[in-house]
Amino acid sequence: MNMKKIFLLLTSILIFAVLLISKFIGTTVIAQSGIEIDNLTYKSDKGQISSMTISHQTSGSERLMLVGVSLDISNVSSSRAVYSIRYKNISLIKVGAVVNSDVRSEIWQLVDPPMGTHDVVITLNGSLCPNCGFVAGAVTFNGVDQTTPLGEYASNTGSSSPASVSVSSVEGELVFDTVSAESVSSMTVGSGQTEHWKISAGLSGAVVYSGASTEAGAGSVNMSWNLQTNGIWAIGAVPIKPAAAFVPTLTPTPTLAPDLDPVNSIYSYSGLGHYTLDPAFDGDRTPEKDVTIFLISGSLEITQNFSLADERDTIVFIVNGNIYIDGNVSRIPGLYISSQTFSVAAADQAIIIDGMVYAKFVNLQRKYYSYTNPAYTLIYQPKYMIDLLPYLGRSQVNWQEVSL
Repeated sequence: MNMKKIFLLLTSILIFAVLLISKFIGTTVIAQSGIEIDNLTYKSDKGQISSMTISHQTSGSERLMLVGVSLDISNVSSSRAVYSIRYKNISLIKVGAVVNSDVRSEIWQLVDPPMGTHDVVITLNGSLCPNCGFVAGAVTFNGVDQTTPLGEYASNTGSSSPASVSVSSVEGELVFDTVSAESVSSMTVGSGQTEHWKISAGLSGAVVYSGASTEAGAGSVNMSWNLQTNGIWAIGAVPIKPAAAFVPTLTPTPTLAPDLDPVNSIYSYSGLGHYTLDPAFDGDRTPEKDVTIFLISGSLEITQNFSLADERDTIVFIVNGNIYIDGNVSRIPGLYISSQTFSVAAADQAIIIDGMVYAKFVNLQRKYYSYTNPAYTLIYQPKYMIDLLPYLGRSQVNWQEVSL
């Protein structure tokens, strides 16, 4: 099968997977849900440092994490910036950044961050000056659209009060901003905004004043901070989009669909949160060939190795969310289809996937070095796609293995 046919087949599978999720999870959009703040943590530091770690607890459903960073980059390279941010070893994506001479402001995002208490690790692309300030804060939100969580990032710079930026938004959204300023004695959040942090860090001309706030969305939202004294500033802001409210028609636990026979089984999970695969799962329910398909509305986490008891068996995961593979996992079988990110956590060991991965993003964090063995091995298994096709409405598929 040539690569073009493989791509077309996988694309068809992903399209029909969405239909399957709608059919078996049975959700219906009924209204816009409100965005709520789940938790907030922030920290400040100064000196010749190049990283910061913040412990943050995440809970709730339809989650989004935003991290705001303020830097004073006096006496160092003007390109000094955030290199990466990770939460439980999962990489965040930069939303936007703005710099004005010695001050820099950045916002980063992670859709559907894992629940629990984990470290937010912020790494710069170099060290700051001995007096330079460094402030960062993490905010997790509930009730956020998991497909398109953010609108358009906006930024502005200046040297006199107020520090402000105009953001295009709509009613029902929530606008988040992060401001950085230097040589100002204090600042006050603008009218209509809810302050989340206001803190300074640094010494002797390298003090950064950092602030973050939110305000309800409208046609145009002006995010502003009043500065007690004039000084250079940089501000960035982005609107957060609310999730649609869902009404699950199935019990939010793994259940066998009643209209399917006991051999070819589809299990559905519509808890809109985290589903962790039972490490004892081996796909074996009958003496015959078993096909098991998991439809998960939420995120899937695999914490340990598992294998199929019968080599004829098939396992398919169709996930309307992220897929997390923990660091202690070294071998797993299956076809993995994710509407978001397929992540493999950091570990000093290789991983083998007996099957295929099809996702919007792939995040590979293994730190394994060998002259003879690769860190990642994917063993193509066409049987998973072939066994899935009857559930997608196709009665047969013509497949032939050819030598290259």
